[in-house]
Amino acid sequence: MKPNEILLAVRDALVTPVATSKGFLSIANHPFEVIELLAQTPAGFRVILLWEGDADITNQPSAGIVHTTIAVIVSQNRGLRVWKGENVMAPYGTGPNALPALIDLLDLVRTTIRGMTMAADQTSTWWLYLGAQPETTPDGLPLDAYRMRFRISNSIVPALS
Repeated sequence: MKPNEILLAVRDALVTPVATSKGFLSIANHPFEVIELLAQTPAGFRVILLWEGDADITNQPSAGIVHTTIAVIVSQNRGLRVWKGENVMAPYGTGPNALPALIDLLDLVRTTIRGMTMAADQTSTWWLYLGAQPETTPDGLPLDAYRMRFRISNSIVPALS
């Protein structure tokens, strides 16, 4: 399964839950584009997908079986308001336009991806959740976002003989 097919499958699974939660969904071309995309939505909910690469798992590169890793960045930027540790748990806004808390949005995205079933003839079928960590700028400034990482084993195009 090609990297673009994997990213598109994850994107397709997230389109409805992200839109229902009034968010934006993007695929980043490279790690620095994540920061650019986060800057486009200085306030609000955003999910960004990033292919982090793959690695051979068989010690026989001609076998074409790899671990593919993707990052899923979930942001709920509130501007510069800080509530000493409660930002992640507090809903954003009030009334009918209020958004769920960042921790609830993280759970929504994680549950959606972990509930996906990928093509059994080309992948290990289920995503392995590798954890989440705060997202930062390249110089270490923390953002109102978290990076979750997922891995799946998949076959790639066979080597030419």
